[in-house]
Amino acid sequence: MLVINCQYPVDQTILPEGKRYLVVDADLSESYFKFNLQYSLTDLGLKGAYGVPRKPGSVIAYLQDSKGVRLNIKRFDGVSDTTIRGKVGESYTLNMTVDNKQYISELETMRPCPEISTIKSVYNVESGRDKDDIYYHGFDVLLETKDIPGVENFYQWDWIHYVKAISCGKREVGGMEVAYNCAPRDCWDIVYNTSIISQSDALRDGNIISKRIVRVPFINPPQKYYLRIEQRSITPRVFEFVKSLENQTQTIGTLFDLPPQTKFSPNIKNVTDPSEKIIGTFNVFANRSQVVYIDLAQSIPNVKPKVVSDPTPFHPDPLVTLPCVEGQYRTKIKPIGWVD
Repeated sequence: MLVINCQYPVDQTILPEGKRYLVVDADLSESYFKFNLQYSLTDLGLKGAYGVPRKPGSVIAYLQDSKGVRLNIKRFDGVSDTTIRGKVGESYTLNMTVDNKQYISELETMRPCPEISTIKSVYNVESGRDKDDIYYHGFDVLLETKDIPGVENFYQWDWIHYVKAISCGKREVGGMEVAYNCAPRDCWDIVYNTSIISQSDALRDGNIISKRIVRVPFINPPQKYYLRIEQRSITPRVFEFVKSLENQTQTIGTLFDLPPQTKFSPNIKNVTDPSEKIIGTFNVFANRSQVVYIDLAQSIPNVKPKVVSDPTPFHPDPLVTLPCVEGQYRTKIKPIGWVD
């Protein structure tokens, strides 16, 4: 029931009956711009299934800075565009014409971001989980940063995991399902963070801020677990929004139960109809990234990694392949900092 590819998923059952919403997921950083646009899930059908979210029929969108300079947006698929970059201290609006409706964001100013001081992984057992859960044995990835003193700072953290693709698809051959090698062989699957991780520097001004970013399961394969962690310095308006979502998920347990007042956009509106509710945000932030590897081949006393593998056999002819199709969840481009 999730809104596909949206950073802040929404459950259709909590939306007013018969209502469809525009979903906007826009990130502008110092190093990239990422933009995804679609409508929310269609109504529950007669057979009990939700319709697939659809893309708008027509879109014209651009960013505009405080000097009036326009940056035309060419990608609407959630894939990072490194040709569009923001600057610390500059302010931006997101302007969109979607299916003949005009939308504009509030002016958001990019704030400076401190460097990531350290990232470390700590093995432990989460005894509250079932012993068969792959996260029962695992590593907590912990980050520290030195807060910029004298100003209010609002932080958000994100991560992305790359792993070499085992295959690029499966087909039935001779009555048996087989997997196909990728062409090219260098092909990576991409896993994204779906949790909200945020914090302000209230009571911590100028001091070290520590945060648990993610838990990595103790599994094989792979033997080295790639993570690229991103630290963001977000605007007060977006922080208030993401913090309300984070607090709700901690209190209730899932994003499916969010009350309506927390899920609608804090900074995007319909120009002619400001009462229209929109899902998502225009998030402007400076960022710092760091690649880390978790050693899953290390020896831990009395503990062995859980083996996670696909038993599907490969096509008998290794030269018969399927293409590694570039997209949001798979890439032929070698990840930054990748070590074979």
